[in-house]
Amino acid sequence: MVAQERNEELRTQFLNDLAPYLNAPTRVVFLDECGFHTALTKRYGRAPSDERAVGQVPRNWGKNQTLICAMQCSGPVAPVVIEGAVNGDVFEWYIRELL
Repeated sequence: MVAQERNEELRTQFLNDLAPYLNAPTRVVFLDECGFHTALTKRYGRAPSDERAVGQVPRNWGKNQTLICAMQCSGPVAPVVIEGAVNGDVFEWYIRELL
């Protein structure tokens, strides 16, 4: 099965455009982001037989946070944690100011 949107001409052109960078891998930068929430709590636990599993949860839920990090062949570059989600403005700031 092949994706309906697959276009061999565009794919070939992309690989041709990418070729000069693949010959100089130090120029290639991969960027990724992942979101997390520091107040995540397990809802289930284990306890000895005939005992109830008891735990505590944070009262304040806090906010979502996002980790953005770039990767080069030399290792991670410019890791940063921001509050909230990444939008176009945050992405542009990261590229302009940190990379």
